[in-house]
Amino acid sequence: MVYFPLVGLVLEIIGFLLSIKKEVSLNLDSFNGQEIEYKFIIIDILNNTDESKPTRLKVDTIAPEIKDFKNPIAGKYVYFNMTILNEDRYSFNKVEYRDNFNLNPMWKTLCINLKNNACSKKVYFSKGEHNLVIRASDEAGNSDLEYLSINIA
Repeated sequence: MVYFPLVGLVLEIIGFLLSIKKEVSLNLDSFNGQEIEYKFIIIDILNNTDESKPTRLKVDTIAPEIKDFKNPIAGKYVYFNMTILNEDRYSFNKVEYRDNFNLNPMWKTLCINLKNNACSKKVYFSKGEHNLVIRASDEAGNSDLEYLSINIA
């Protein structure tokens, strides 16, 4: 079990209680791949305590890795092909891209499932320069980025 000791502070102003938020971080690298249980215990200045329900989660500290990235261009189409390492079907989230030369750059999905760790997708692009960021992410929020500049004739 991971124990987070927090000493809280409560201010009383005109009969109202204000809550104080505290961000807690902990390096869980040594627990990677394991399931852990954690809970929060709050102790105030009068030594009153309250605790959260225990929560179990699998620790994932390793980012997906984009490998064998290929992007042949055929006319106005780009064929994205890549291998995503360090992920399985339970931890993988998605592969997406963003064109930073767009007036309103937004993430667009390339793959939400992998077949034999591969992501392949054909995408249409308009004529001109495109500055792309490709991002592979997992459910824990870890990610890997690749950058690509292309010119569609």
